[in-house]
Amino acid sequence: MVNDPSAPVPDRPQPYDTVFLRADNPLGVDPRTPLVVADDHPNQDLYELHHQDHHPAYWDWAAIVEAADIATVVRITDGAARRWSPTP
Repeated sequence: MVNDPSAPVPDRPQPYDTVFLRADNPLGVDPRTPLVVADDHPNQDLYELHHQDHHPAYWDWAAIVEAADIATVVRITDGAARRWSPTP
């Protein structure tokens, strides 16, 4: 089997996942604030985040964070939800 470098890695955040940042994140975002992964840059270990679509700043805010800034990832798929920490 050939490894496809573009194939998503199951334990890494992916677009449309909901994430919560660590309390000491460099953006100063409240760690209880759910954010959505808009895009990932796996070669650089960076993630573009947006607010959820019902948030008042949805159209006015985006940020790039490193994987180490993410405390929790929530992925919802057909019939299941999974929650985990991507970094130890």
